[in-house]
Amino acid sequence: MESVDGEIITTPNDEAAVHSARKKASKRSASPSSFRKSCDLCHEPNDVLVRCQIDATTTWRFICPRKCWKNVSGGVIDGSLEHPYYKYGGVRYSFVCFLPYLRST
Repeated sequence: MESVDGEIITTPNDEAAVHSARKKASKRSASPSSFRKSCDLCHEPNDVLVRCQIDATTTWRFICPRKCWKNVSGGVIDGSLEHPYYKYGGVRYSFVCFLPYLRST
């Protein structure tokens, strides 16, 4: 007996049933919204997030670039004197950002 994404396959030798269940599971999890991550401050899902440290805890956080990033960085990639704990750590892009490019190739 095998379980694939909550579906239990009762016939252990039925590879077609296992393959079919895995295919259904991959289609369900591939929706564009499943690749979005929420901003750690405003909790809105975004396709693009800035990874940065913003306080004395030195915890890496994902911040949305439009709404929250200017507040925590001062609008400067390297931070400013008013934001002593800010440290830039890169940008996170969701898979959704690359779908138009992948479909055209």
